[in-house]
Amino acid sequence: MAVRNVLVTGCSSGIGLALAVRLARDELKRFRVFATMRNLEKSEALKEQVGPALDKMLEIKELDVTSEDSIRLCVNSIPQRRVDVLVNNAGFGLIGPVESQSMASIQNLFDTNFFGLVRLIQEIFPDMKRRKRGHIVVMSSVLGLQGLLFNDIYSASKFAVEGFCESLALQALKFGIRISLIEPGPVLSEFERKLYEEAASMDLSGVDKETLDIFHNFYLTYSKEVFTALGQSPEEVAEDQFDTIERHTQWGLDLMDRYAKFVKERTEIEQTYAKQLRNLVKKHLPKRTSREDPDTKFCQYHAFLQVVKELNDFAGQREVIAEDLLAQICVELSKDLQELKQERKLYLQEGRRAQQQLENSFKQLENSKRKFERDCREAEKAVLNAEKLDQDINTTKADVEKAKQQANLRSHMAEESKNEYASYLQKFNHNQNQFYFLEMPQIFNKMQEMDERRTRRLKGGYRIFSEIEQQVMPIIGKCLEGMKAAAEVVDEKNDSQMLIELHKSGFKRPGDMDFEDFSQPMNRTSSDSSLGTPRGTLDGRLDPRLLGKNKGKRWLFSRKNKTVITEDFSHLPPEQRRKKLQQKIEERSRELQKELDQRDALNKMKDVYQKTPQMGDPNSLEPKISETLGNIERLRLEIQKCEAWLADAEKRMLSNRPDTVTHYNRHLDPASALNNNCSHEKDSPDTTHSNESQDTLNQPIYTEFDEDFEEELASPIGTCVAMYQFEGSSEGTISIQEGEELNLMEEDKGDGWTRVRRRSKGGEGYVPTSYLRLSVN
Repeated sequence: MAVRNVLVTGCSSGIGLALAVRLARDELKRFRVFATMRNLEKSEALKEQVGPALDKMLEIKELDVTSEDSIRLCVNSIPQRRVDVLVNNAGFGLIGPVESQSMASIQNLFDTNFFGLVRLIQEIFPDMKRRKRGHIVVMSSVLGLQGLLFNDIYSASKFAVEGFCESLALQALKFGIRISLIEPGPVLSEFERKLYEEAASMDLSGVDKETLDIFHNFYLTYSKEVFTALGQSPEEVAEDQFDTIERHTQWGLDLMDRYAKFVKERTEIEQTYAKQLRNLVKKHLPKRTSREDPDTKFCQYHAFLQVVKELNDFAGQREVIAEDLLAQICVELSKDLQELKQERKLYLQEGRRAQQQLENSFKQLENSKRKFERDCREAEKAVLNAEKLDQDINTTKADVEKAKQQANLRSHMAEESKNEYASYLQKFNHNQNQFYFLEMPQIFNKMQEMDERRTRRLKGGYRIFSEIEQQVMPIIGKCLEGMKAAAEVVDEKNDSQMLIELHKSGFKRPGDMDFEDFSQPMNRTSSDSSLGTPRGTLDGRLDPRLLGKNKGKRWLFSRKNKTVITEDFSHLPPEQRRKKLQQKIEERSRELQKELDQRDALNKMKDVYQKTPQMGDPNSLEPKISETLGNIERLRLEIQKCEAWLADAEKRMLSNRPDTVTHYNRHLDPASALNNNCSHEKDSPDTTHSNESQDTLNQPIYTEFDEDFEEELASPIGTCVAMYQFEGSSEGTISIQEGEELNLMEEDKGDGWTRVRRRSKGGEGYVPTSYLRLSVN
């Protein structure tokens, strides 16, 4: 351990002298003491008490705290100006009525007690700040905490010291410098003796009688009694007290145990918090996500799942904090606490044993002293009695001799008691020196090292408490950033469009309901029959698709019956059925390709085995090849079946379109029109046959309405090119060839079909939109 330089002021007497001696005679030689005083002529007491440590562990220097030059000269004389510990003890007192104090004495008091401290710190504090360490010990007083009668000026100086040090300590902490204020009570020293001597002889002529009476007859009288009864000796102030250290070390262990319990409760809170978060995640996170679940199509649902997953990771970090706190602080501190308790118990036993030995030695000394005192009294009494008998003429010679023998015996016993007392006194002094200068310092040093070790471990516990939290903060930050990123992914437009795509039915919107007039009978003529042919086919029969139009309406808020799920998805609306079938075909195609790749791989492996039999038996692959071929055949059948269902679904969607009804114009074949008209008349029971009717049959059916059908054909809205060949076998469709250029007549309305017209032949019909590359004008 490095020797620390200690500068102590005011060492001519009192606390300064006792402290300098105590530090210089430290058994471990930890301190190099620079004892200072204003007048070196008063250093004899210090030299006498420090003994052999003088010039080895203690140097006496001149220093006047009221002079800056004296302070600077003293500090410069210390090697490298290194002062590790500054003990400011210099000062003097001033008591009495305030009106009796001169301004010169008041200024002198403040110049020493307060400004002297400021000068010392101004000189030494910068060096401590550069070294980032140091300790300043200031001897204040209880009168710096509370005023006392007739100590007005002295209390003011100590109050100034208290305020100055408390403020300076805030700055000193930044540089690793400690400032300690010592506030002793009454101390029996030369300082107090001189103070009361000066007070008794001071000029009080200007003081009123009542105040004078209180000062002389009350304050001075009772203050001396208080100091005599309660005052400490300077040695007691400087001495390390065993009971104080015992209480402090116990307090330190209690604090350590309290902190360990505090951390344990924190871990329980973290564990409970993490558990509740885990339960929350488990409650809201689906056990398994199905691809068929429509919720998985929406980005807001994926964002919610991501937030829940990030929260799960967040809960995991809280568990990490709890585990690390428990392992690195609670367990370690509890282990250290048990070790320190045992170690402290051992040191306290050693201290009490040393105290007991000293007490036993003192009791022996007291017993021998009392015996010596008793024997001396008895011997003196025996001698007086012998002298008395010797002078008495009536006493026989034998009585005189007997009295003299008794006196000699008592004197001899007194001498033996004296020798015994001297022996016990020498033994006690030796034991006392051993106790105060060897045994107790060693015990105190051990307890100090133990307490400092406990403090370091507690300090480490405080640091780990925050470091564990800091270690997981980046991960927690990533969890929070993940939640934020999940929020940024949400696109309300995309989700709205996804909802439309998922629930697009392909049904035509219902038209207006026709008015049915029951108030007039319906008079149908042949012309009415021919001109009022219902929408649908020209033979007068309604298109079954139109007849079933109202029946197939799906009202927006109508009650829905429970849907029976079928394999071909026929329970779904046309558009949704088509999408499901296409999705299923794609999935089966991927599975088929996987099985085909596996078949090829097995065949290659079989060829390798056949060429190099040592690598394996080709027959062992036959079961797997057979299984793969079976899977291929099964998947092909499923694909064919789904394609057939898809073709049927597309045919039904095409048949539901109103634009697929055959369009007729004035170029219609008259014969076919005639046949259709006759058929219509045949189906009308109210129609009568007449010559007028027969004449009408010899003319084109739409002759008188030619002007209404003289419109030109609809103009195309764009062009397109067929990317694939299409047979067009169903009603309303046309066949196209790959690469054929077509006119675009009508865009896809959401059912997957587009109406086109050939450029050369003039044919018009529907083809799949996915087969075309469009160019809309």
